Amino acid sequence: MHNKKVLEELYEKGFLISVDVEPILSSLNEDEIRNLIKKLEEEKVLVVDKNVLEKFLEKKEEKPEEVIIIDKKERYVGEEEELPIKIIKNIDIQKYEINVNTWISYFRHRINKIKKILREHLDMKDMHSLSDVPSGRQVSIAGLIYDKRITEKGVIFNLEDITGSIKVLVRKDVKNFDIIKDIPLDSVIGFRGKMGNGIFYADDVIFPDVPIRNETKKGNIDSYIVFTGDFQFGNKAFIREAFERFLDFLNGRYGNDKMKEISKKIGYVLIVGDNVDGVGIYGEQENELYAFSYEDQYKEFEKYLLSFPEHIKVVICPGNHDNVRLADPQPPLSKDLVPELKNLDNFYFISSPGYVKIDELTVLMYHGYTFDWFVSDIFYIRKKGGYENVQEIMKFMLMIRHLNPTHGSNPYIPYYNDDPLVIDLLPDIFHTGHIHRADYGVYRGIELFNSSTFQGLTKYQIEMGHKPEPGIVYLRNIKTGEVLSIDFINEKISRCHNK
Repeated sequence: MHNKKVLEELYEKGFLISVDVEPILSSLNEDEIRNLIKKLEEEKVLVVDKNVLEKFLEKKEEKPEEVIIIDKKERYVGEEEELPIKIIKNIDIQKYEINVNTWISYFRHRINKIKKILREHLDMKDMHSLSDVPSGRQVSIAGLIYDKRITEKGVIFNLEDITGSIKVLVRKDVKNFDIIKDIPLDSVIGFRGKMGNGIFYADDVIFPDVPIRNETKKGNIDSYIVFTGDFQFGNKAFIREAFERFLDFLNGRYGNDKMKEISKKIGYVLIVGDNVDGVGIYGEQENELYAFSYEDQYKEFEKYLLSFPEHIKVVICPGNHDNVRLADPQPPLSKDLVPELKNLDNFYFISSPGYVKIDELTVLMYHGYTFDWFVSDIFYIRKKGGYENVQEIMKFMLMIRHLNPTHGSNPYIPYYNDDPLVIDLLPDIFHTGHIHRADYGVYRGIELFNSSTFQGLTKYQIEMGHKPEPGIVYLRNIKTGEVLSIDFINEKISRCHNK
């Protein structure tokens, strides 16, 4: 059968075809194509890629089981039963006066929180306070790095905890030195080695990091979570046609039958900030706007989101373009910005960072405003690809268990009796945005989603060095773990992670 005819027949049947399987399909005869289509339909396959073809072309045909159809009425997930969702960490504005005691409390809580994480490491069980480090034997210490100096021999860290301070030398031959020398100031890190002549000689450096899990976590509901953000309503570069395709998809009006089947299973949409483009965010921004006030921008944002299906749970956090304070942690959008959405039961507004639990999955949402600083100041991240490899920034944050570590790097507010930017609660999914690039990966069993955008390239992004990939959203099936990406500009779908 001719290649073009094969593809047309598969598309008519509602299958989504990966580009890399076209040569394989063209080599099949008519009987093989008929058998393949039969098996694909029996197994309810959506995306046909190499793995699927290898499985079904080798698989012996089995007699299909008799299926009794009880109810043929089409339903959307969430219409018949309430989908589980819980906001488990939402950071509001703290009303304490910021003074010296606030700063002391803030950094003490950072040290204590991360030292507690470090104690879970096998090599840190015998951790000593810095005022009580014995000489001449192998011990572990931990503290906050308040200064560092790179020398010919290695790097010297000035380390402090609530009991005192100490100098730590890490030689160049220590494992992972390329990462170690780039540890940001004010990070809390563990060291193992010996004390001698007033200096602690470290043989090993222990990052707080996250435990290794062999698999990503799965839940109980056969439903998809959609990951998106950076809509930037109000900017002339807003890609309206692609966004309206996305809206049609959520409402089951977009694509072929298979796409519409997926849309019926969408239970959640997570929006990770920069909901509007804002006003006065950068120089000459007014030349790039079609809506010149926050009020007009949020009106349009609200109008579009009111078209989301009522059965879908929508979680929204702010970003640096939104009309909340710029400093981390950013509080949730206020009711006066989106009054109609605030009155709906299926919309949830959280801080950035904030945590939400969906079925069995804990999701950390953080807009990612500190990404620019990590790329500009951490050579290791630039070497790994910088803006074009967002996963490496997210992994680095998880390694040091902090979203905004260094004082003076990015705006933040010190909290009394807490450091809310410590990643103390272990997520199953880490969701970010900000730099307008779609990226998906897995680090030690934690899934990393960096959302795309619905804004084209702007002069400001060129100045920042961003290289956007607009119009892409990710979908993650809670029960199976399958991850799909849909490009609403080029109108194509691909699988990022198998079931």
